[in-house]
Amino acid sequence: MEVNEMTKPNIINGLDLMFSSLELFLVDTNLLFFLERRFGKGLITMN
Repeated sequence: MEVNEMTKPNIINGLDLMFSSLELFLVDTNLLFFLERRFGKGLITMN
């Protein structure tokens, strides 16, 4: 019983960490895509 009580929080923490890192990755890629599009448009208008 003690082992199960010890491992459950670790598994939950691991899942939380995985989801938060995935969320950060998605936000980062969306930000990069958005900035790239804006930068590209800026270059086009400058030329």
